[in-house]
Amino acid sequence: MKKLAALVLVIPVLFMAACGGGSSGSSSSSGSGSKSATAVRSGGSGVYKIGIATREITNDYNRDIISGARKVIEDAGGSVTITDANADFQKHNENIENLINSGVDGLIVQLGDAQQLAPIMARAKAKGIPVVTAGVGAPVPDTLTDINGDNPILSILASDALLSAVGYKGDIYIVWVPGAPLLETRKRIFEAVCKDHPGLPCG
Repeated sequence: MKKLAALVLVIPVLFMAACGGGSSGSSSSSGSGSKSATAVRSGGSGVYKIGIATREITNDYNRDIISGARKVIEDAGGSVTITDANADFQKHNENIENLINSGVDGLIVQLGDAQQLAPIMARAKAKGIPVVTAGVGAPVPDTLTDINGDNPILSILASDALLSAVGYKGDIYIVWVPGAPLLETRKRIFEAVCKDHPGLPCG
């Protein structure tokens, strides 16, 4: 929920960055102090188009991020195009490239490898497309920001909940994706918590 709230706060920044790319971009609100706004493309050629590229939509966490971002964008008068790579890293990168080439005004990238994303984000920047990443877990050059929860705290809470459920004893097996920043953080913290309990050989 914390990550979703942060993403919702960043969406207006994405709109403002897109507006900054043109000399005649504008936005209007329904009144002084109103929290709603209408986003209009530079030159008045229509609503802003925002692309959302997600590596996978496999759980409620992924779905909540996408639905929350979509609601904020559409409530502001923008249109949304969503791609799902079904956990295929190469397809994810291709989807991002296709969104950039389609002429979107802004881009949200959910999940991905920071090193693989870097050259793609450089191409987005060259086209004047602002990008926000979510859940990458590492800074990506040429993007506005990466939205994440507090993974160290979340990892400690999850580790303690799991270990207490098995009575702090027994064999524990860790399954993760080597090199994925978020998963490496979670694995490292889980192993540290395990060390506090000699009856827990983690491996």
